[in-house]
This record gives sequence, C-alpha cells and structure tokens, in this order.
Amino acid sequence: MNRTSGRMTAIGRVRMRGATLALCVSMLGTISMAAQDQSAPPPPPQGDGAQAGGRPTTDQMVERQIEHLTKAASLTPDQATQVRPILKDEASQLTALREDTTSSQQEKRGKMMQIRSDAQAKIRALLSSDQQTQYDALLAQEQQRMGRRRGGGQVDQAPPPPPSQP
Repeated sequence: MNRTSGRMTAIGRVRMRGATLALCVSMLGTISMAAQDQSAPPPPPQGDGAQAGGRPTTDQMVERQIEHLTKAASLTPDQATQVRPILKDEASQLTALREDTTSSQQEKRGKMMQIRSDAQAKIRALLSSDQQTQYDALLAQEQQRMGRRRGGGQVDQAPPPPPSQP
C-alpha cells in the first residue's frame, strides 16, 4: 500500500507541477498582453475623419449643420455654398474662444453669444422671407431645447407625480 500511495503522490506531484507551470505561463501571457495594450498608441481614426474620442471634425459638424438647414429652411445649393464659410468661421472663432485661458467663463459666454448672433444674422441675410421664417422657427426650437437641457424651460413638461404614501 505504501508503494501505491507513494506512487500516487509522485503522480500527484507531476500533475501539480504541470498545473502550476500552465498557470504561470498563462499569467505571463496575460500580463504581457495587458502591458502591451497600455503602452500601444490608440489606433488612428478610421476613414470617416472623426477626431479622437469619436467626436466629429469641424468640417463634419459644418456639413451636418448645412444638411439640417437645408431640410429645415429649404436652402438652395447656392445658399448652402454661401452658408458654409460663415459656419466654418463661426466654428473657428468658437474653438479659439474655448482655448482662451485669459477670459472668465462669463466673458467667454458673452463672446460666444455674440459670435453665434453674428453668424445667425449673416445666414439670415442670405435667406428669402419664407426661409427666414423657417430659420427663426428653427432657432427658437433649438433655444427651447437648450433651455430644457440646462434645467430651465420646463413649461411644456408635465410636473412630476406626487410622492406615494405607504
């Protein structure tokens, strides 16, 4: 019996060593892959031209705005061509303003509102009277949506239900 139990112990040791070796190899592989993932630079953006973090580029945002204005205010191709540089200029001014570290938040907000107001006036000047009405409605709708997002402008929302009593 000693011989059998001694043999089982030897077989058990071999199995234990094999299992330990397999565990060590798999841990080393996992650690090296994790280290490699952390040190590797992020993959370059795909062909859609998006910025890091999946954000659209300025040109993509301008094109989306053109598409939105075309649908909402029935822009002609000629008007879209004229609106594009206005939106690009607005975007570059807003980017410069965001990067400005010398102005206070309140000053930045005022400048931002002025930049947007100027761009809207330039766009409005390119539109026919019917399109101006559509554009004004679009701006009012966007302003209302922004008010709701900031916690104001909840006039058209139903009040919360009263707390239930046990």
